[in-house]
Amino acid sequence: MALQWTGCPQWRAVSVFLLAVHVTGCTQWTPVTQPFPEAVRKSPKAEVRITLLDGSQVELGHLRIVSDSLIGINLVGSSESGVPEPWNKPDTVEVALADISRMEIEKGSGSAPAIIVGVVLLAVVVAVVADQAVENSDMGF
Repeated sequence: MALQWTGCPQWRAVSVFLLAVHVTGCTQWTPVTQPFPEAVRKSPKAEVRITLLDGSQVELGHLRIVSDSLIGINLVGSSESGVPEPWNKPDTVEVALADISRMEIEKGSGSAPAIIVGVVLLAVVVAVVADQAVENSDMGF
């Protein structure tokens, strides 16, 4: 008896767990409390979400400060439906620092991915061992 997707509650449980982990994610947006140029210089590879004075938001990566502007690659664009989605060809965006009302930086949890991978691997090992124990038992099945 091998583990199969249909009829195997262990695989369904693992799938639901992985979906829950994916939905919750391991990153969060943290407001930048220091001056924007200093924050960008400290983390040029970070992704930021900026809110402009008009209320619009844009997510940028590959950041740099040139003169009085923040320059980065637009990571999310609007689709025809109005739902943000990743661009196939990202655009370079230049925003005047004076037009930014709020900046948030995306920060991940350093230990969360390792813990999640460990739990998933443990669940898979337990499912396989349980399946082998049932298969090799003398219960007459």
